[in-house]
Amino acid sequence: MEMVEFEEKVSLFIDKECKIGHFAPIIAAVSGGADSVAMLTVLHNLRYECVVAHCNFHLRGAESNRDEQFVRQLAAELNLPLEVEHFDVKSYMAQHKVSTEMACRELRYAWFETLKQRYSAQAVAVAHHSDDAIETFFLNAARGSGVQGLAAIKPRNGDVVRPMLDVGRYDIEEYLKKCGRTFVTDSTNQTIDFKRNKVRNVLVPMFWTVLPESQTGLLRTLRDMRSSARLYAEFVDAKKREICQSRGGGVVEVRYEPLLAMREAETMLFEILKDYGFNSWQVAEVWNALCHSGKRFYSSLYELSVERECLIISPGEAVSDAEIEVNFYDHTTYAGIIELERRSGRFTPGDVDGAMSIALSNDVLQAKDVVLRRWRKGDRMRPFGMKGSKLLSDLFVDMKMGESEKRSAWVLEVDGTIVWVLGRRAADAYRIAKNDEGYVLLYYVEQSE
Repeated sequence: MEMVEFEEKVSLFIDKECKIGHFAPIIAAVSGGADSVAMLTVLHNLRYECVVAHCNFHLRGAESNRDEQFVRQLAAELNLPLEVEHFDVKSYMAQHKVSTEMACRELRYAWFETLKQRYSAQAVAVAHHSDDAIETFFLNAARGSGVQGLAAIKPRNGDVVRPMLDVGRYDIEEYLKKCGRTFVTDSTNQTIDFKRNKVRNVLVPMFWTVLPESQTGLLRTLRDMRSSARLYAEFVDAKKREICQSRGGGVVEVRYEPLLAMREAETMLFEILKDYGFNSWQVAEVWNALCHSGKRFYSSLYELSVERECLIISPGEAVSDAEIEVNFYDHTTYAGIIELERRSGRFTPGDVDGAMSIALSNDVLQAKDVVLRRWRKGDRMRPFGMKGSKLLSDLFVDMKMGESEKRSAWVLEVDGTIVWVLGRRAADAYRIAKNDEGYVLLYYVEQSE
């Protein structure tokens, strides 16, 4: 693809999908990698007014500082204003009890919003491209996502735009060659320690090897899925207005008659209840309980009561007592809450962060009773690195958790011992020994997903 053709393709995509113009600046997020360098180059050549924004997370030592210097030089060559921010990711992770990936995401987007206001910018541009969208499609399909998830990455989400979604990595690198532009490479992108990197470096290349002609068709499918998702959202919103009725005070009534008259009533119920924090597993339980008056279900913030003619959703205070059985021999997702996989070989600490992901020795495979449940008053655990046990209620106070966070906390219990407070702390139980061969990895699937 020639330079002009590449830029025309991006320009058409911007006009059709991103809806940005030349009336106000754009904050361009530039890491220094090929994708963001190409995005900045295209936007600059298309005469968009850009402010270059670079995040230094200081997670890769000298490599992080190298990236910053590269972006500084690039902005100077293009004579563009530059903003650089340095982040203390580890402190943020400790304070907010989130994973490295989530910490970086929250920090950078909060900063982008500050820049957007400072420069009166119309949007923040990030450099996701079609290969990223394909990876997301595979990941979401494996998780059992619905239409919105299969539509993968949106060209515009609020004030965040993705101008490069119609071009792929190969075309991006060819474009940069023709422009005479260099870029830096993040060494962590080549590892297969993280799920997305496994999809990127193992699954997708294998897919193209087996079906080399399929990329064009898959990209067309993604474009069609985005259009279908928009139509689907319009239909769902209209149906919600028919089925749901406000009772005031934050209480909502979901009427059975119009809901059950629909052909795909259970799917519609999911679309309604997910807005109140109920996941797909809980929705299936609610569906099976329809018309069985008196049953109650709980999300982190809402209580759902099953009545004779309707469901009543109201701001809730209680915690669900439901238990989900877990089988460590399955490579699967449980209730959209945890994912697990068994690994061979020796454990490396970089595989987990102790909050969003943990590792257990293979001794856990001998357990007879493994359940995923909400925490209860009186629950105790021995946090990793501590000598004694501690009440979870005291642990939550130490973590400065709010009431809604406490109500929604999940624990994993193995033969009566709590081994993990999901997203928060791992216990000292089932510790992996230095010479152990094989272990079990567990990931917390954040509810916002």
